[in-house]
Amino acid sequence: MHLYGIARAPATVPPELSTLLTAIDHDGLTAFVSRTGNPLDDPAAFMDVICALAEHQTMIPAQASAEPLTETKVTRLLRSGTQRFNRLLDKFNACSEWSIRITEPTLVATHSISSADDSGRSYLDSRRTSLAMQTDIREDLIPTATAWAKQLAPIATDVRTVPSADAASVAVLIRDADAHRLQDLVASSTLPGTLIGPWPPFSFVGLEA
Repeated sequence: MHLYGIARAPATVPPELSTLLTAIDHDGLTAFVSRTGNPLDDPAAFMDVICALAEHQTMIPAQASAEPLTETKVTRLLRSGTQRFNRLLDKFNACSEWSIRITEPTLVATHSISSADDSGRSYLDSRRTSLAMQTDIREDLIPTATAWAKQLAPIATDVRTVPSADAASVAVLIRDADAHRLQDLVASSTLPGTLIGPWPPFSFVGLEA
């Protein structure tokens, strides 16, 4: 089995995912794990499942891993990480991740807004590849990414500058009720970048499946 995410118990697998996933409860937490298959066989489908789970509850998303788990290992993970997981679930409550993708260092505003259904998929796939390859942020984009992070900090729960395969991205954890403020800020900013999202907070937790 492979881990897809962790939520607070009681949490149930949505009916549309019941043939793929099962739930393991321990210490007030629920781990969503696959019945069969390897997430790395289809990373895009893995992310789609996590997004579908997150529509039903606040959840800590996992990152795909080739190493299978047993029920004993999952239970041990929940037991050893109870305090950390509860802190993250408090932090992620009613929040989503958005990203500002930066491909040009120019200070001329060339920003737009894309949905998580189009460029969001490519962004998440790029993030997965960069994590696997330990990609560094393009040095020429660091000043722009830093400037975005400074602008976003007043309205965000958390902000992180992260690498991607051919660009830089500023990941923003923001309350869902403040999403319109984020969109307004991006639309009025003089900095270049494309806003994409929302989706579960992949960039704010390191939890392998």
